[in-house]
Amino acid sequence: IVARVLSLSNTDPWAKAGPMIRESLTAGSRFAMMIVTPGANGAAFQYRTSTNGSAAPSNSGDQVTTIPRWLRLVRQGNVVSGFISADGQNWTLRGSITLAMPSAVYVGLAVTSHDDGVVGEARFDGVAITGPAPDVQPPSIP
Repeated sequence: IVARVLSLSNTDPWAKAGPMIRESLTAGSRFAMMIVTPGANGAAFQYRTSTNGSAAPSNSGDQVTTIPRWLRLVRQGNVVSGFISADGQNWTLRGSITLAMPSAVYVGLAVTSHDDGVVGEARFDGVAITGPAPDVQPPSIP
């Protein structure tokens, strides 16, 4: 999944927006996400490797990236990698993690204000999802 974050409300230094891969829609599920913040924390590749575990790595922002920014997640088997780009053409690897998840996962865009009492808002464009890989069958939809 790839997307460009055009804007993000500055509700908290760790407000964030970007593409996410999750094992389920329940709270505490394993995930990986490539995010950008509205200010000084910049961009980060974050993940949760165990159900109900902590998100990591903490304080992982690069402290230089600004919005707008292109973000991309790539899943190959159990390895998820996060990339960042200023132009959507030239990509820099931000981080990778081995993350055991089922073959069928949820992929989409995530936004958080990082404050339970404040609503955050983000604008995206250039969203594209590719896959599944040829050896993986999409889940049936009832």
